[in-house]
Amino acid sequence: MSTVHLVDLATGVCTTQPNLIHSHDMVRRRPDGCVVCTGGYEILSSAEVLSPSAQVAVDATWTQRELLALSVERSSCCGCVLSEGHFAVLGGRDNNGQILPSCEAMAVGDGEHWEHLPPMHDTRIWLAYAAVARCVIVTGRLGLKSDKVFDEVLDRWLRPPRDLLFDDDDDKLCNMGSAPL
Repeated sequence: MSTVHLVDLATGVCTTQPNLIHSHDMVRRRPDGCVVCTGGYEILSSAEVLSPSAQVAVDATWTQRELLALSVERSSCCGCVLSEGHFAVLGGRDNNGQILPSCEAMAVGDGEHWEHLPPMHDTRIWLAYAAVARCVIVTGRLGLKSDKVFDEVLDRWLRPPRDLLFDDDDDKLCNMGSAPL
């Protein structure tokens, strides 16, 4: 779906916003309040940003604009906001059905462009992530029992000293959500 609703949890007011240009399933909020959308069930290279209105009113309409296309069309990828506010897209599947290890990031604002990040050591699809302390921790993917950490300062992927504990059902870490505690 491409519909957008802004819900004020304090008042319960729900305001319909303009539809997204494309249907996206990966939505992340940046520290400046903007919301970046990309990825989807279908393979897409599009991305867009929703920006809050300068008005303080609860029912104010946000502005939206399309961002530059990703360097690779992707579906079932993961996105996160890095410590500097850059929006990163990790892994996914390309239009040939190949699962990707590649990653890219964009600084939203002046001089926008996608930059390649070092690729993950393993291909990943439907992965979970947590961005914590200038690191991005990724885990999960059907049939893959390893975790990785992207260190933003070192600009490289590291393997933690131990993997998560798994049972024999690889599917349990596929298509899952995540949140730092």
